[in-house]
Amino acid sequence: MYKLFDLKNISGRNIVHTRLKESIAQANRALLNMPQYNTRKLVHDIRKYFVKQPDAIEVLIFKGKSEISVSRRFALSTRFYFEFKKMFEK
Repeated sequence: MYKLFDLKNISGRNIVHTRLKESIAQANRALLNMPQYNTRKLVHDIRKYFVKQPDAIEVLIFKGKSEISVSRRFALSTRFYFEFKKMFEK
């Protein structure tokens, strides 16, 4: 099975929101390739992406050699920040 993602390379601070906003018109899934980022800000930006884009399905994050998949259901759950922080800050 193939999935269509919109690839965004994250190189600066406070840029995830802008990149996710750009991907809304391009695909239902976004792929973020990023080194380091503020976890709280990233959680906020991902949640905002799913709220603003009702057709969004998934955000896939590549950080170094690790891969984190964030579904709509996971991002809108009450424990998202705590669970995501464990995965992202490994």
